[in-house]
Amino acid sequence: MKSVMLYLLQVAICHTVFYLLYRTLYANLAYFNFSRIYLLSATVISFIIPLLSIGIWQPSDNGLGWSLFFSQGGVAQVRSETTDLAASPYELVDLLFPALLTIYLIGCLFVSYKLLRSLWKIHMLIKNNEIVREEDYRIVRLKNGPAFFSFMTCIFINENKNSLKQDEYNTVLLHEQAHIRQKHSYDLLLMEIAGVVCWFNPFLKKLKTSLCQVHEYLADKAVMNTKQDPDAYSKLIIRLSSL
Repeated sequence: MKSVMLYLLQVAICHTVFYLLYRTLYANLAYFNFSRIYLLSATVISFIIPLLSIGIWQPSDNGLGWSLFFSQGGVAQVRSETTDLAASPYELVDLLFPALLTIYLIGCLFVSYKLLRSLWKIHMLIKNNEIVREEDYRIVRLKNGPAFFSFMTCIFINENKNSLKQDEYNTVLLHEQAHIRQKHSYDLLLMEIAGVVCWFNPFLKKLKTSLCQVHEYLADKAVMNTKQDPDAYSKLIIRLSSL
């Protein structure tokens, strides 16, 4: 289990490096499809890199007693034969390991519970509200809840929470249809699953936030390709974001 914890630490380091690279080089670029691919790839590749046989942590003779290096399929630990300390920092880690493992598992269970609860709430919204079936998607007419959002093939709209003109209503549908057509829900599910495993890393959450922003840019671009009035669309988005 200690090797697993060290592996998760390395995954977190990879996520952090990828996010900082994104913020430095790509965040302000308008290549949204590239950004989407980058953020998804960074999330997945970060779980793969520590499994590769790359000598990032090499054996060393620094007299501390432990040195780490990547071995094929995971992390290996080597005990230095030259060290004979009664209580090294690594022995302190050994003492704290059960507590750290307990905290990690509790965090995984809590984040998993939140994810499952969110999915259950969406299921109940579909079950308890009127559904209008279209060719490629379903409109769920909410009696209460958020103004509008989409998940998988469902568009949830609370018509009581916003007074939209017909053309504005159609524009909102176009925006949410873009999310469905581009399968953004699958991206978010992937990020949520990664978040269960690496819940302790704030930079993974930042990767998810950046991906959500990219999703909105892609949906906005799809709407604008239908020759919508840019000024009217911008005002509608601002008004709806305040609901």
